[in-house]
Amino acid sequence: CTVGGGGDSTGPARSMHPRLPEALRESLPYAAAAAVFLLVGGGIFVAVEPGWSYADATYFAFTVTTTIGYGCLVPSTRASRAVTLGYALVAIPTFAGALARSLVPVLLPPSAWFERMLLRLPPLR
Repeated sequence: CTVGGGGDSTGPARSMHPRLPEALRESLPYAAAAAVFLLVGGGIFVAVEPGWSYADATYFAFTVTTTIGYGCLVPSTRASRAVTLGYALVAIPTFAGALARSLVPVLLPPSAWFERMLLRLPPLR
C-alpha cells in the first residue's frame, strides 16, 4: 500500500508502513525461538511417550504450549504426565512472551498509522 506524495500522481510514493521490514527483522529471532521451542518439545515428548511419532509429539507440544488442549493425544504414563506438567510450566509463558515479542514490532507501525488516520477524522457529535 502506498500513499502518493503531495496529492499529485507525479510525486514519489512512500510506504504506508515504512518500518515494516525493520519490524520483521526485529521479530524474526523471537518467532524462530518459538518454533524451535515447539520442535524441542516434540523431541521431549517423543522420548517419554511410547508409541507417539515425532509429528504426534510436536502436535501435542503445540497444543500444550498454546493452551488449546484438544485432548486427542494424552500422556499415558506417570513420567510423561510429569514431563508434560514441567513442560507446560516453562513453555506457556516462554511461548507467550516470544509470540508477543515477535508480533509487537509488526503490529505497532500499522496501529500507529491507523491512529493518525483516526485523529484526522472530524469529532463525533
